[in-house]
Amino acid sequence: MENNFENTTQPTFDIKKYILKLIAYWYYFAISLIIAFSIAAIKDRFEISTYATNTTILLKSEYSNEEKLVGALPLFSRGRNTDNEIGILKSFFISQKTIDSLDFEISYFKENFFRVSTELYKNAPFVVILDTSKNNSNYLNVNINIISDSLYSVKILPYNVEKLMKFGKKFETDYLNFTIKLKEKFNKNMINDKYYFYKNDKNNLVKDYSNRLNVRLRAKSGSILWIWIIGRVPAKETDFLNKLTSIYINIGLEEKRKIATNTIKFIDSQLVHIIDTLRNTEGTLQIIRNKEGPIDISKEGEILMEEIEKYEAEKNIRTIKLNYYKFLLSDLNKSTDIKAFMSPSVMDINDPILIEYISSLSKLISEREMLKFDIKESIRTSDIIDLKIKNARISILEHVKKSIYVSQSSIDETNKRINKLRKRIYALPAAERKILNIKRKLLMNDNIYTFLLQRKIEAGITLATTKPDSRVLDTSKSKNAVKQTPKANKNQSTALLFGLLIPIFFIVAKELVASKIIDKSDVEKNTNIPIIGSIGHNDKKTHLPVHSNPKSPISESFRSLRTNLQYMLVDKKSRIISVSSTISGEGKTFCSTNLAAVIAVSNKKTLIIGLDMRKPKMHIAFEFANDIGISTYLSGVSTFEDVIIKSDVTNLDVVPSGPVPPNPAELIESKRMNDFIEKAKQIYDYIIIDTPPVAIVTDALLITKLSDANIFVMRQNYSSKNVIKLIDDLQKRKLVSNMSIIINDINISISYGFKYGYGYGYGYGYGYGYGYDEGYYDLDNKNEKWFEKIRRKIRKKMHKTFG
Repeated sequence: MENNFENTTQPTFDIKKYILKLIAYWYYFAISLIIAFSIAAIKDRFEISTYATNTTILLKSEYSNEEKLVGALPLFSRGRNTDNEIGILKSFFISQKTIDSLDFEISYFKENFFRVSTELYKNAPFVVILDTSKNNSNYLNVNINIISDSLYSVKILPYNVEKLMKFGKKFETDYLNFTIKLKEKFNKNMINDKYYFYKNDKNNLVKDYSNRLNVRLRAKSGSILWIWIIGRVPAKETDFLNKLTSIYINIGLEEKRKIATNTIKFIDSQLVHIIDTLRNTEGTLQIIRNKEGPIDISKEGEILMEEIEKYEAEKNIRTIKLNYYKFLLSDLNKSTDIKAFMSPSVMDINDPILIEYISSLSKLISEREMLKFDIKESIRTSDIIDLKIKNARISILEHVKKSIYVSQSSIDETNKRINKLRKRIYALPAAERKILNIKRKLLMNDNIYTFLLQRKIEAGITLATTKPDSRVLDTSKSKNAVKQTPKANKNQSTALLFGLLIPIFFIVAKELVASKIIDKSDVEKNTNIPIIGSIGHNDKKTHLPVHSNPKSPISESFRSLRTNLQYMLVDKKSRIISVSSTISGEGKTFCSTNLAAVIAVSNKKTLIIGLDMRKPKMHIAFEFANDIGISTYLSGVSTFEDVIIKSDVTNLDVVPSGPVPPNPAELIESKRMNDFIEKAKQIYDYIIIDTPPVAIVTDALLITKLSDANIFVMRQNYSSKNVIKLIDDLQKRKLVSNMSIIINDINISISYGFKYGYGYGYGYGYGYGYGYDEGYYDLDNKNEKWFEKIRRKIRKKMHKTFG
């Protein structure tokens, strides 16, 4: 009857095994969670809180109805491209103007012993006034201890400076110069409080705020910008946002005012000449009337006058255009503030090409300014925009020059027509001719004056009613700040997650890379040889626990092994059991001696032979001398009766290994070995043979032909998984028959893949299944330590729960 316990079930992923293994290492989780929650508690205590504050801006790009209603001029505004506006808001330039407008240069802190100091901002009981005319070092911690309402001590550790100062008195050194004044909010409870302050570097401060500032469109199709910043002091971040939006809006407002101012300036320059001409003409007309008296105008004169007036009106319009072009050409050649150019439409110049040129140039200069003050300025992008600006200037200059030429040509052509009409006037009487010429000049200049005066009034209205292109929808408020870090319970949740994951990862990784046998699945996955029994860890101070502690769990595991062997050998006439292992140290001698002892106490005459003659150990378990034994018998020195020694265990006789011979393999193959076995079979019910490891020498294979059952011992967390292939190969090559495996030294804290006690039994499944309960074992817990008791109870509970 060979391989009665053959495994036919293919091994699968054993989730239960991993669950039990995780439970077995519960203390890993306990330690990991304690460390993780400790770190979380420390982090919660010392981590600086940050808050997000925000504001919103509505961008306006159209000429408002209100401006149209009061007669304002449709002046140029800067390009309202939302990407540009976002870039301007995040620019170094805007942040710099904002920081310059705020009292951020000094940072105030109150010392805290058990947590990180927090910035007080405006809540400090004193204010530091720097002497800007002298040198002041950045980021130099100045410790302040308020002694009274008139005295304080100042300490600067890097320079070993410690002074007693009066509030309001100037502190002077080579590296710091300031005066400290108490605020009205100071009270006596603040005495002996410790503070410190330092001066910030403005450039780094601007960079910091510009980097932390976030701007984006609220909706893709809309024009509402959402601006927010995350910082440690909500009130400080709120002040920054509100000042930033105010400066941004005022910049756009100033640009519109510049355009209106330039328009008025141009009109005033034109009006000066027109007013002088009108005064002179009116004076001349009055002189002629006084001299000549009333003069009647003929019908022909009136007709000529009307035609001349028509041409003069055309000339006036072209003259105004010409003056505008000359004014624009002058500004292009000398001005850098091109964004403040007056719109051609103000002078009724409908030149779409010029309007588009100036608008494009204005946008390019806005982009260039934005890029210039951006802390992340791209040199390549800057060069490209500079080239575009240069080309746009050239295009405008060329177009203006052509427009000047065209306007001047049109004026010259109109003058020719006017001169022809004048010649016809010369045919009229002299007095009538003088009056017509004077009236013509008076009417022409009066029309121009009226036109310019109307435009000046409109420009003045525009200047007075100018509104910003953007407005704040929601101002930033510190009470609306949202806490960002640390999030409530976030550190605890993270601690719980990592406190569980790290041990799981460690245990699973350890299992995956383990090269040693840990539980029965490691054996079952690699061979069909049945596992006939599992032996627990021997924590007794004896080599024969089944004899000295018959009610111990390990004794029960050997009884379970004995039961399985009985069914394994049920059809065998003789019962010769060979016990071997693959390498030394796996416990084959321990297993064979205790197996022999447990069989003997069941009223079976049993003989155990120490055939491991190369490294004899069995005599130690029975406390015998090793001067005679199987080696002396096989050598012909001793007789059968000489080498058989009675042990203290009833029905158990022992044949020690004897002195180490020079030729163990030859002795095992000798006829005397067969004779010895034959004699023993006639006397004993069971013969247990303790053989050498098969992976080291071949002695064990020599005895397998005499054995009815061949047991290979593997040791948990000691035997390599590779040895399974060795014994599996012995079975496949039919070198060894009726093979089975014992797993020795099972430690329940390492694996729950094995159970020992009454619940054991593989193959046929015999065994009583009483489990690992008190009452069936003598656990000898008198000297058990408290943590071992807890551990045992946990094992018991898990055993009941998971089987």
